[in-house]
Amino acid sequence: MNVTVRGRTQHHRTVAFDRASNAVLLIEQRLLPHEFKIVATKNFHETAAAIRDMIVRGAGAIGATAAYGLAQGALAFQGRDLPKFRRHVEAFIGRSSPRDPRQWTRSMP
Repeated sequence: MNVTVRGRTQHHRTVAFDRASNAVLLIEQRLLPHEFKIVATKNFHETAAAIRDMIVRGAGAIGATAAYGLAQGALAFQGRDLPKFRRHVEAFIGRSSPRDPRQWTRSMP
């Protein structure tokens, strides 16, 4: 999306990932159209909060943000036990979403 701030136009992605810092970069949707701000979530807890608090909006942007949050969670997970990782994900999602956490991990073994 092209954004003009103080007469200067730049291209910004609604959701992006900074691999070097493992941060998800989000346009702060609650401030639009009066203010433009990029928010960096540094871990999967902050990324989940950004979705819950509606910093990011729209199905596509929420899905991309959730996928990046899952990647952040995978990097934070200590171990190689996939069933344990699944329980880790389900427990966290269960605390952060009113939806059934099992629907988020249906395709995981």
